[in-house]
Amino acid sequence: MARALILLIDPVATIQTMRFQSNDYGIATWSNGRGFHQKNVWEDEDAGIDPDSLKRFRFPLLNGSASIEFTLNTIVPDITDHLENRKLATWVKQVVSTQSWSKPIDQKLLTP
Repeated sequence: MARALILLIDPVATIQTMRFQSNDYGIATWSNGRGFHQKNVWEDEDAGIDPDSLKRFRFPLLNGSASIEFTLNTIVPDITDHLENRKLATWVKQVVSTQSWSKPIDQKLLTP
């Protein structure tokens, strides 16, 4: 899976958490009331290579925090630009531009 968007919604249809996973750029978590609080980029591919070894191990690890600008301009669009449901994509971008969201989600957004 190249991309994923995970939505956690409470019983009254208010968004609680959104987790963005991009195989190309990293992972970010937005929580209602906190905004983005986990923003990580993938390790540079060459960082996993031991220069003193003939073996070349490449592995994807999260390697540090991403800036809010990188998160909003790279990680989030990598997910939302690939959503078939354009109304959901617009709603997601609107929500993550804030730190909190109190309006219940329109259940129609969750159907293709």
